[in-house]
This record gives sequence, C-alpha cells and structure tokens, in this order.
Amino acid sequence: MTFGPTSAGLGDLAREKLAEFLGRQYPELDNPELLDLTEFGGGWETDLYHLKLAGTRNGETVPMELVLRLYKGTDSLEKARKEFSLMTGVTRFGIATPRVDALVEDRSILEHPFLVMEHIPGGTLEMFIRGEGPSGWVDQSMRVLVRIHAIPWEELLPKPGGPFPNSEEPLAFIRSILLEMDQTTDRYGLTDFDPTMDWLHERASLGAAAEPALVHNDFHPQNILLKQGEMVVIDWSFAEISDYRMDLAWSTLQFGVMAGDEHRSAMLEAYERAAGSPIENFEYFEALKFTMRMLTIATWLDESVEIPVPGITRQAIRGDYKQHVLNPYRRLKQITGLEIRTIEEL
Repeated sequence: MTFGPTSAGLGDLAREKLAEFLGRQYPELDNPELLDLTEFGGGWETDLYHLKLAGTRNGETVPMELVLRLYKGTDSLEKARKEFSLMTGVTRFGIATPRVDALVEDRSILEHPFLVMEHIPGGTLEMFIRGEGPSGWVDQSMRVLVRIHAIPWEELLPKPGGPFPNSEEPLAFIRSILLEMDQTTDRYGLTDFDPTMDWLHERASLGAAAEPALVHNDFHPQNILLKQGEMVVIDWSFAEISDYRMDLAWSTLQFGVMAGDEHRSAMLEAYERAAGSPIENFEYFEALKFTMRMLTIATWLDESVEIPVPGITRQAIRGDYKQHVLNPYRRLKQITGLEIRTIEEL
C-alpha cells in the first residue's frame, strides 16, 4: 500500500507503517492508497486523525474514510482496550457508536495503541442545536442517556476496586468522594473552598447512592454525531461505574451551555419520562459535580501543576476558556449561595 503526498500529521516512517497495516486490514481493496492523514482533534491523552483511502474493487475505484484514535500517556493500552470494549459492547444494548474495525496493540506501527473506526459525516448535535435549535433532540438525547445508565455494566466493565454506588452502604460512595476532595483542598491549600465543602458534608445524606450505573461522563452535544437521524455517541474514554446523577448533572450543564440554560428543566423532565421515575436530590449531585470541577480548575491554576488537557493553559482559563469555568460555577453558587474566591477572581 502506498500513501499520497498530501499525507500529514505523522512522520513518513509512521505513515508508511500505517499504510501497510491498512492494506492488511482491508484486503477487499485492490491497490489501496492512503491519500490523506490529517490530525483534527483529540482529548485527554488521545489524538484523532482523519484517514482517506482509495482502492479498486472489480475494476472500480472505491473511496473509504476512517478515523484513527491514538492513545498516549499513562496506561494507554488499558484505555484503548477499555474504549474498544465499551464501543463494541454498548451496541448490544441499543446505543449507537461508530463501527470499530480494529484495536491495534502493536506499538511498532505508531509507537502507541490505536483504534481504527468508521468516519461518520454530517457533524455533531452541537452544530444542529446552534443552527436549528434543540426541538425534538432534548427528548431523544435523554432517552439515549437513560439507556446508557440502564446497561448491565457488569457485562462491560469490571467492578471498581474502591467504594462504588450500592444500596447496602448508601453513603460509602459519597463519603469516599468527599474525602478525596478534602485531600485535594489540603494538598493545595485551597481554604477558600472550605465553606462549600462544609455545605456538601452537612448534606451528605442527600448523596445516598442509587444503584451503580455505567456512566459516560462526557455526554454532551459535541460527543454526539448525527447519522440519518440517529444519535451516535463517541468518546467513551471517561466512562466508569458511578451514580447516574453525576453523569446527568454534567450533561445538563453542557447541553445548557450550547442550547441555553432554560433547557435544563426540559432535560430533567425528559430524563424522568424516559426513566419512568423521578430524580431524587439532583441539586446535591449538581453541587458535588461542579465543586469537583472547580477544584480541578483551582489546582490547574497552581504553577507547579502540569495541565493534562491539550489546549488548556492557565492563560486560557483566565481568558477564552473562562466561560467554561463560570457556567458550572454560576450554577454552583445558585444552589449553595456560597462564593469561592479563587474562581471569583478569574
């Protein structure tokens, strides 16, 4: 297999090895050529590449577009395996994800493990919301999220090693989270979080756990693609076993940022309709999730801390990225009535 002169994003040797691999992966194509390889984004310790292939079949040219997700950093192989398992597994329960053609563990090709998956044209739900409004997509997105939370997680992920939501010890999960947050405030001297942490501790009984659920942890319009009217969920790298309300809190916030805060109530009502049951003590989980987020931001402002997310810098947190911080902070203040000086001073 050859690669064209327009290829970009990786070194020549890496592109040559990748081209050879793709030739073996798609033997149905005769004389395959890698026309283009372009990096177009990424996430937490991952890079995304758009691939364009062309070959012949029965004498006719056959184009093929794919996405390559490259895993770097700590535990990269475990993360690649986890995402592969989830993306192929959740489809059995009615959740659409891009088709995954290969999990490649051989580091001799690109030095890191990677997935090769289907490319889905047409854009994200965010593009639709910003262009035409979210009418109809509120109900559909919440139905998808309810289905994710209802998946029997034991079939896809191992039981967590530490405390996790369960009805036998309903407060163990929330106490473990609060303890970890207390340790963070102590480690970085974040005393201005003390009133908010006291608020959370005093109301810890509101955090009594629901049954454990598979949570996506980043379910928002940028991670939902549209394919012939169907919602296709991407980026499962943060998925874990948790309380579904933690997931829902982050999702309603992110949808609100893109569709308008006035849609929060509609989303909660849509979730309850799809689940067939009310959401209990949701504001407490919002406050918990958003305080966790503010703690992360506060630690990133510490000059001794290396920010692990590409594109986010201390300068950006005080500039272009500030709005992404202030949205959850405003909601946190609305719930608790408390201020956090570190965030106020951004």
